[in-house]
Amino acid sequence: MSSSIKNVLIIGASGNVGRAITDAFLRHGGFNVSALTRSSSSSTFAPEVTVIRTAYTLASLIDAFTSQHAVVCAIGTVANANLENQRLFIHAAEAAGVKKFIPTEFTLDTSDERVVDLIKCCIMKRDTVDKLREVENRVEWTAVSTGPWVDWMATAPAEEWPWWDLSNKTFVKFDDGNTPFDASSHAQVGKAIVATLLPENREATKNQHIFIRSFRLTQNQVLEIFEKTTGSPWTVVPNSIGDVGKQGRAIYDEITRDGGISAAAVHPELGGKLLLSVGLMISAGIFGLGNWCQFEDKAKFWMNKLGLEDEDPVEVLSKAIR
Repeated sequence: MSSSIKNVLIIGASGNVGRAITDAFLRHGGFNVSALTRSSSSSTFAPEVTVIRTAYTLASLIDAFTSQHAVVCAIGTVANANLENQRLFIHAAEAAGVKKFIPTEFTLDTSDERVVDLIKCCIMKRDTVDKLREVENRVEWTAVSTGPWVDWMATAPAEEWPWWDLSNKTFVKFDDGNTPFDASSHAQVGKAIVATLLPENREATKNQHIFIRSFRLTQNQVLEIFEKTTGSPWTVVPNSIGDVGKQGRAIYDEITRDGGISAAAVHPELGGKLLLSVGLMISAGIFGLGNWCQFEDKAKFWMNKLGLEDEDPVEVLSKAIR
């Protein structure tokens, strides 16, 4: 294996998972951490983080990536524009001599055709990995599937995640609530990304799609933790996961019919509907439609290699909602 990775550039470091990844590198130490933002961005970062503000042109990105050993991409991928950005990042990484690229995966298993068939925006994530396979002799990569970010789910605004409403203590439960799903905390995602770049793990994770998690849960277990933590019962609203998946796909198909996903993403009226449709389809994947969020054996295999351990769901969820 070539020389160790010290200089790490994070794209999307101010976002939900990007902040967690950045914090994990800073806590670990031993890395020179930089954050890439657009020239117009007003995002701020810890003093230890070198901020590189640039236009997203190939020339400016090559300049920003030069001397970086690894690039971690943590941008959203709902719009085709972000897929094109990732392709541009990969091109720049190859030209700048970056050793390793970690794409913005951090979700369900996008190598599973059933997932991509329902959640169409996941095609973009899969296509990014396919692009990395084309250049893997020059830029190594690791795609990391994490399942949903459960601490985000517990605290997200209702317009983004309407199922667990902390302020009103309302819990939408799909079907019987007993279908298990594997999930991760933001902190666990950050630890996993750091672990893939350590010298002892680089060969094992080189050009691999890996899986990590914090724990396996059911909706009923989540509800029990919420009620114990808040000290009062929650109102349970029954729903059907099959209906939610169909609804999400119908909305998605309608609003992307004419101009595609890129046009819908930037449309003043359709952008919100697009996020809603994606959220509904992902919810269907998490809560039981096809059991697509169950990868316990794969996660245990990779976590053992990376030196990661399961977390305590009571501790993670209780901390999130307190």
